[in-house]
Amino acid sequence: MTEPDEDNLHHFYNLLINNIKKKKIPIKKNSVFITLIEATQSNVLQLIYSSTIPGHTLSSESLTHLLEQKLIKKSDDNRQYVITARGIWTLEKRNNIINETMLLDYFENKKFSISIEKTEDLEYREKVIIFSMIAARAFSKKSWLDVQSQHGLQDYWKEIFDLTCQKLVDLQIITEKNKTELYYRSVHDPPAVSLLRRVPGIQPRTKFVYQHDSSLHYWLEMPESDDEFVSKLAWLFFRIFKEKLTFENLDSIFEFCLEISQEKSIFVFDLNQHKFSDPKFNELIKEAIIKGIKEYH
Repeated sequence: MTEPDEDNLHHFYNLLINNIKKKKIPIKKNSVFITLIEATQSNVLQLIYSSTIPGHTLSSESLTHLLEQKLIKKSDDNRQYVITARGIWTLEKRNNIINETMLLDYFENKKFSISIEKTEDLEYREKVIIFSMIAARAFSKKSWLDVQSQHGLQDYWKEIFDLTCQKLVDLQIITEKNKTELYYRSVHDPPAVSLLRRVPGIQPRTKFVYQHDSSLHYWLEMPESDDEFVSKLAWLFFRIFKEKLTFENLDSIFEFCLEISQEKSIFVFDLNQHKFSDPKFNELIKEAIIKGIKEYH
């Protein structure tokens, strides 16, 4: 890249960084490249649209060079141009602001920093959801929690959530205030849908046992082996009840699970595919509660 081309590219870059500062977006790691990675798509598009430069302000030769190297590109208005991700990377790499190693380290720290030894405690909404799914036995994709409006199950799941919430209040796992705020600000979605959409940290906090797809289907990814099933479930019971997972509460917890399965699951699952209604799972669930009491205290 010639010196005039680099000067012109700096002009694009400086305009962009000034607009970032005007929007009061913090510059991450002193890098526009990383800042835009972390910014919302809406903010990025606004910044791009506000950081264009008319083509007539550049020499035709420099304009051609920058376009050929894909360091700038045309905006929606063919007379305006804007710096590209490659252009930002090229300038910041030349100025030792960023390089491949720095970017990989940043990505490692940002996306791969999962603690294997310690998992954050479940929040109260997460406890309601996970205990509801255990009690109803949403243990696979064939027995998932489905709140698509066309299937008409949203009210049934809300009833399960309400019963579970009250049970957790009775056992002093969550508070009355938590119960009051369970569906707080549920305006645009039905309550059950709103609740499920308000737990962004639930997957890592369950070590990804909790799964979902883009079609309002949710399930607990449980092992096929009975022993592994019991071990995984014991851990989930402990995550919900912590120090209150005791022999004193054993019958109360188990009977609630039995009640929800027997009285509510018939409304939310296809019983021809819902293998978890088999009495065998009654014993596995009770065994999991006992295992949780013994192993996590």
